[in-house]
Amino acid sequence: MAATETAAARLLAGAALALPLTAMPVQAGEFAATQIGYKHLRYDEKGRMHVNAPHVWFETSPDEDTQIGGSATVDTLSGASVQYVSNRGGVPVHTLSGASIRETRRDGELHLRRNWGENNFGLALSASRETDYVSRSASGDARIDFNERNTTLAFGLGATEDEIGKHGSGLWHDRRTYDALAGVTQVLSKFAIVQSNLTYSHGRGHFDDPYKYTISFLGVGAPVVQQDRRPDERRALAWLTRYRHYLPAAHTALAADYRYYRDDWGIRAHMLELSATRELSPALRIVPQLRYYSQSAADFFAETFNARGATGSSDARLGAFGAWTAGVSLAWTIDAHSSVDIGAWSYRQRAAYRLGGKGTANFPTLDARFLMLGYTLSF
Repeated sequence: MAATETAAARLLAGAALALPLTAMPVQAGEFAATQIGYKHLRYDEKGRMHVNAPHVWFETSPDEDTQIGGSATVDTLSGASVQYVSNRGGVPVHTLSGASIRETRRDGELHLRRNWGENNFGLALSASRETDYVSRSASGDARIDFNERNTTLAFGLGATEDEIGKHGSGLWHDRRTYDALAGVTQVLSKFAIVQSNLTYSHGRGHFDDPYKYTISFLGVGAPVVQQDRRPDERRALAWLTRYRHYLPAAHTALAADYRYYRDDWGIRAHMLELSATRELSPALRIVPQLRYYSQSAADFFAETFNARGATGSSDARLGAFGAWTAGVSLAWTIDAHSSVDIGAWSYRQRAAYRLGGKGTANFPTLDARFLMLGYTLSF
């Protein structure tokens, strides 16, 4: 998805967007007891990529007003990705790399939250490393409760520094991105709550993908080879609104999220997600989910080029397309100290799924599935 958030933006979102899926309202105050957990995610793209991602995390509270937490993930990726686009056969074709790719990414995050009266403050640090990409980020946020804790204002700032390279090239490039978040959460009734947040992001530096290029055959002469070249600056704005409503008689919490994204590359994106958390028993919950995503193409996106330009990319992630994700998860509370959750999701990406049905003409289809297994221990 082209509207991928920076590490700092994800940390800010995680701090500001904690909305419950159970009965309302949520009362701020003491943090939960110590918890440790493990999740394993398996991602498979049909005929392409496979990812295994074990993830461990912890949360602990040395006192009722302080929470310390962290997580670590190791992603192991294997398979092949699109390397270039060529119209040699008359129609642009997105061609996979010939060699098998195997990459490992290590990611870690630490955060601290502290209550001061009606207010709540947080700090977070994260780092990620793989062979040709290194990322470090920091963020801070504040949540201010008033109106008898029925209204919460959230503010946050974050910064991410990335280093991007290419296997064997010896060349590394920098990118810095700054994020800001402002939002409000409002309790509407005993069983309903709404939240709206704006996130602004400004990045400068290297956005090119060093592994991708385009070969355009024009009928005469040598083909035009366009390396992946993107602007060295990107400004983005995202608006996310979330609604939660609990139905006591049905023992079900309904959730709806809508996100609008736009940037100065020309991308406009919409995301709508619906889910329902149904209590099958005091110990068992089921959560069906459905998500729709649609985006327009970047201004400099094309699948053929008449001449090499200062900017130009045929990366399908910058094209116009839509996608559906559907899945279900189960959460089982074993006893007062442990729980298990499992989930499975299916993802389908097509040009025709874009709003209005007018996506990139030769956009490559993508089908994928996600499998997740998790365990949490509280003490």
